[in-house]
This record gives sequence, structure tokens and C-alpha cells, in this order.
Amino acid sequence: MKKEELVKKWLNFELNQEELEAFKKLDAYSSFMKLSENAKHFKAPNFDSEATYEDIKSEYAAKSKRSLGPVYKICYTHCCSFNFRYRFVFHFF
Repeated sequence: MKKEELVKKWLNFELNQEELEAFKKLDAYSSFMKLSENAKHFKAPNFDSEATYEDIKSEYAAKSKRSLGPVYKICYTHCCSFNFRYRFVFHFF
């Protein structure tokens, strides 16, 4: 069996007794065991997903609120009146 397959099975805790013996004979076995032992001491940092979501949401809201002022109002009024006239003309003529 290839080294990569043995390591993959070892990482997934899928080695049978025969494969475990072959894994122990690998040159990198001691490195893998040291890595495994040291990895047990790692701990994921605390993460507050709700607070992070609220932060992102408030930043997005602040960035998306741009004041277009009178230009927006004129364009909106013009588009609405054009749309109304277009519908009126289209439906009745």
C-alpha cells in the first residue's frame, strides 16, 4: 500500500492491524506521532458568530446608505411618471 493511502487512513482512523504495522514502519512515523501529540494541545479560539454577524450587518448598512439627494428623487419621479404613462398608453390604445 502506498504511503499516502496509509497516512490518509491513519488520519481518518481507518487502519486495520495489518495497515497499522505498515504505517509504523514508515520513515516519517515518529514525525506523524509527534505531530499528533502536539495537535492535541491546540484549541480553537472563542468565536461569537452572532456579534460578528451584527458587526458585518451594521458595516454593510452604513456603506450602502449613500445619499443621492435630489438627483435620486428627480429620477425616481420621472421613471414612475413615465411608467404610468407607458402603461396607460399601452393598455388603452
